[in-house]
Amino acid sequence: MTGVQTCALPISPGPDGFRFVSLNAPREFVNQGQMDLAVDTNGRIRADIARARADQRLSQANLTISQRDIRRLVTTSYYRLALARRLVTVTRDALAESQRFQDLTQKLFSGGEAAQADVIKASADVSFQQLAVSNAELEAQLANNELASFWTSDVAARLAIVDPFDQIAPTAVVAESGTPYLQRPEFTALSASRDGLLADVNKAKADRRPQMHLTYSYGIDAGRLDYREHGQAVIA
Repeated sequence: MTGVQTCALPISPGPDGFRFVSLNAPREFVNQGQMDLAVDTNGRIRADIARARADQRLSQANLTISQRDIRRLVTTSYYRLALARRLVTVTRDALAESQRFQDLTQKLFSGGEAAQADVIKASADVSFQQLAVSNAELEAQLANNELASFWTSDVAARLAIVDPFDQIAPTAVVAESGTPYLQRPEFTALSASRDGLLADVNKAKADRRPQMHLTYSYGIDAGRLDYREHGQAVIA
């Protein structure tokens, strides 16, 4: 830089036997602005960019996989709850029919038109249906808790859902031609992982080649604080 001075001053050592004197003068005033630029001569910066882009694609693919899995779990829980409630209704109807048959058998037995074994069999069937209703209600409550646990801590509250078994089945979707399975996010994640590993290989190769840096400085670096001592330097 312009205005740089060099001097050698005789100076007695300090208490520790050493004393520093700058190359410019006993006092050195430095007030500079500096700008650095890395020239990607070895390809390391490009490898870092490629690795970052691969990590972004991998994260996006993992997010897509997680979203798909949570949708599948919620859908499964929803249909499990709908089926469990439908089974509760069916078993209650069966219980009501068994109780009606038990009453009829008891009346026939009182009139001498049925045997004692028929009465016992009808009572056993009612007991079996009552147990089936209890099991179906417990299963419906567990399914309700599972579905509610996806978004709330109050899993005991009864969820109001639409029974899909009362609706018309949707039209079948025609399968796409070609290879749609290659569009699955798992393949995207594998491709992104491969690109990231290739970027790491390029980065390792770049460490074997020289990297160029450009530095531009402007300001004062002299033995006195005077703007006339300013200058500039470009270092490669």
